Amino acid sequence: MSLLSGTRTRMCTWKKINLLSHRILTMYIAPNILMNKAIVITIIIIII
Repeated sequence: MSLLSGTRTRMCTWKKINLLSHRILTMYIAPNILMNKAIVITIIIIII
């Protein structure tokens, strides 16, 4: 029983960590991608 409950709590914490990491990734990477796209577009406009 103790082993099962331990694995269950571990799964819960793992899910929480996954959610947090995913949120952090989306928060940091999404704006960076948008900024990179904007920079690329401006460079293309400058070249043309």
